[in-house]
Amino acid sequence: MAPPEFLFSATICCYSSVDLEKILILGRGESTFICIEEKFCCAANDTPLPVGMVKEDGFICKLGLYCCTAGLKKPDMKNLISGLGHVLCFKSVAQFPFGDKGAFAPPPSFPCVTFAHLRDCVHAPPVRPQSASRCAPSAPSPSCRRWAA
Repeated sequence: MAPPEFLFSATICCYSSVDLEKILILGRGESTFICIEEKFCCAANDTPLPVGMVKEDGFICKLGLYCCTAGLKKPDMKNLISGLGHVLCFKSVAQFPFGDKGAFAPPPSFPCVTFAHLRDCVHAPPVRPQSASRCAPSAPSPSCRRWAA
């Protein structure tokens, strides 16, 4: 039995996770950047993408090959920048502004991991006293001897 999906990196509008239960041979994904949309699918036993000039609502033009498509579309204000990807056991999701892609709803382990990282990041590092010279006066390294007074 593989462990459940767990998070290993996250920011406000994106996250990356590892899912050892759903390992995808090769990969698939999609991304949107304002008016450009791209999709790729090289996953085993998955439906191939359309080939040639693809007619789809909302697109000015869209070209497709067996494993990828790229199209020019009218920008959607609810989905300006987004991306989904799944390669082997690695998944990533991003969306700005927040929407329905799930970038703001990561796997269940998200709160624990985030708060653990916040606990480590919130505390400031200890403050070291400033010395008059750039190097510590006790044992300057050879490269810093010229800075010693």
